[in-house]
Amino acid sequence: MKKHLRISTICLLATVLAALTLTACESRLVLDRVVEQQKKTLQRTDLFQASTANDEVIVTVGNYGVIVVSNDGGQSWQRHKLEPQPSLIDVTHCPDGSLLALAMEGQVWLSQDNGDSWTEHDMGTVEVPQAITCDPAGRLWVVASYSTILNSSDLGSSWEMHSFDEDLIFSDVQFFSPSDGLVTGEFGTLILTRDGGQSWARAEPVPAEFYPMASLFLDMEHGWVAGLNGTVFHTSDGGKTWVKQESDSSAPLYTLVQSGGKIYALGDFGTLLEYRAPNGAQHKSNDNGRWVKSSIDVGSRSFLRAALALPDGGLLVGGGAGVLKVVGPGVDNKG
Repeated sequence: MKKHLRISTICLLATVLAALTLTACESRLVLDRVVEQQKKTLQRTDLFQASTANDEVIVTVGNYGVIVVSNDGGQSWQRHKLEPQPSLIDVTHCPDGSLLALAMEGQVWLSQDNGDSWTEHDMGTVEVPQAITCDPAGRLWVVASYSTILNSSDLGSSWEMHSFDEDLIFSDVQFFSPSDGLVTGEFGTLILTRDGGQSWARAEPVPAEFYPMASLFLDMEHGWVAGLNGTVFHTSDGGKTWVKQESDSSAPLYTLVQSGGKIYALGDFGTLLEYRAPNGAQHKSNDNGRWVKSSIDVGSRSFLRAALALPDGGLLVGGGAGVLKVVGPGVDNKG
């Protein structure tokens, strides 16, 4: 009987040791894959939010302080990681080539060497920044929560702040000249300036207090806002009136971009829509266009938010799961 017990015990120990050995081998294999993934320039954990380009490089930013830089039109990338890993939500460039990345923690990160190094500048606000742009005069503009607008004339070293003292989030800002600019925000808000931000005037709000998660204006009169449920509104009179346009998607839309004479909307689940004006009408002159699914295959089901028009008519798109690629007519979109 004791002999049988010893044999059973030995068998049990052998089984346990075999299981441990297999587990150890499997763990090494998993770790090997992790290490291999970490060596890649674009990683599956990357959540890309925005892209910009000066005359030399393309820059894309994302969560956890990730910045990737390309000097060959988006075909290859160099990876940088800022500490302490700020949540980078937007990026812009100025006429002098300076690059500026916006962090939700309330900082702007400046690069004046085409993305090789970055310097932090605190904006001195408790509000949460949402978007940044640089106007043709080289002034920075940032919009944030609590109806806040900040501007800097020295690339972020010092800031002036203005708030409308309303509990609403400004989501985007554009400037078309040193004088003319506009801001979109929560509750369908559209505000305009004609004097370089010294004063702001409200336009007619987008219907139903629509929240514009994306906006694109071609000038001070003609533009679109987009958001949840694939909804897009258009104005051709500077926000005096708004028209809801038909859309082939119910996915949330995060970005609007013009590229190669076309206008695209990017959103959740790999959504890429293209604007179609009826009967060949021009973008500016027609409210009755519709948004259709683009024939471009992005090859991803992750969200898309980063977008940049390229000089050859291509479109750089980026988003979740490390997606960052050049797509468009004549481009191999399977890479």
